[in-house]
Amino acid sequence: MHNTAVPHAVWAALLLACLAVGACSRPQASSAPPTPPPAAGAAAPAAAAPGGPIAVPTVAVGPDGAPPDPATLPVPAAGSCHSSNGLPDHTCTPGLLNPRLTPAQLCARGFSTTSIRPPARYTDALKARLMVAYGQVGTNPLTGKPWAAADVELDHLVSLEDLGHPWSPLNLWPQPRRSTGAEPNADEKDPVETAVHRLICADQAHAADYAARLAADWTQFRTSGGPTPEPGAEPPKEPEP
Repeated sequence: MHNTAVPHAVWAALLLACLAVGACSRPQASSAPPTPPPAAGAAAPAAAAPGGPIAVPTVAVGPDGAPPDPATLPVPAAGSCHSSNGLPDHTCTPGLLNPRLTPAQLCARGFSTTSIRPPARYTDALKARLMVAYGQVGTNPLTGKPWAAADVELDHLVSLEDLGHPWSPLNLWPQPRRSTGAEPNADEKDPVETAVHRLICADQAHAADYAARLAADWTQFRTSGGPTPEPGAEPPKEPEP
């Protein structure tokens, strides 16, 4: 992650400039570590309400290229990650931006997350490993039954429709579904991601800020549906694995 001594406004400006030209690359401090770095890239939840003055948290830009082997990709140690109140462990899952996607591309008519979504053979294998990292093994205390892959959604913390990185474990975490009784849950986050997409496309100059706020605390957007899009201007919502 970047040096947090750099002013937030400077980092936000750099990220926005990077996204605008579509030339983002992995920051020097973001090379894939054996264990994901601290959550310096996902700042504390912003106090500003959606539609109000935008706070400027920061979020790093992830690595480029195709997904690596999910069996050998570094992930956090077993049981080292802990989610709470519908949020991931930001030490394990700080959120990352996609270096290949600009706000203009994201908001263009006809854009589909299908074009950047990792294949199921990758996400299925990574999901199993991240469930172990998040301690989702043995008996699920929410259901009283053994944890199963169907209990969780391998969720992009910064969703694909909101400039999120598609395959890095720093942007993916096993979020419990509504069927487990978890609250908040993965099913609640889906409409939030659509709302943030609308906010981004209505205010592309602050796209990185919205994405960073989503990474910091997605629940702050639950009461905002965002601007009403034109018919056909919004990509269909695809299910997460």
